[in-house]
Amino acid sequence: MKKLLPLVIASLAVATPAAAQAQDPTPTEETTTAVAATEGTMIYDASGRRLGSVYAVGEDGSAQILYRGKKVVIPAETLSEADGKLLTSMSRADVARAR
Repeated sequence: MKKLLPLVIASLAVATPAAAQAQDPTPTEETTTAVAATEGTMIYDASGRRLGSVYAVGEDGSAQILYRGKKVVIPAETLSEADGKLLTSMSRADVARAR
């Protein structure tokens, strides 16, 4: 029994840092944060291409843009900011289908 206790303590000491590392999130290359749209800000699609500038912001924080001659509402929950740019998680095809 006396020999078992030091072995258990040593194994716990070794396992604790490994468990802590397993819980750490892996950092991503681009850090994105939720953001509120403002009029005049350029919006970029999910692949980083320009969609258009915000001409109005809805009460719910959604951004309204003109895309290919029609008004498109970009939902607030799809908006984020990365590297100083306003991004939407929507693709160009999603934006083209939106109303």
